[in-house]
Amino acid sequence: MVGLGTIFIAVMALGRAEPLARARSNRSRPVLWLINADVARSPYIANTAGGSTAEVGRQPWLVTE
Repeated sequence: MVGLGTIFIAVMALGRAEPLARARSNRSRPVLWLINADVARSPYIANTAGGSTAEVGRQPWLVTE
């Protein structure tokens, strides 16, 4: 979850910095595609990964003697 959260921040920073670097108000297609793919799919993956990590960490067979 932390890794994907960092990716979210990086993609949003890229989405903001890219038009400023080009001195245009419209964004390029690759950046828009990246933002769309990131926002649409990654929160589900982060939520599932975090939930799986939490549940697997509670299993008794992971405790060693």
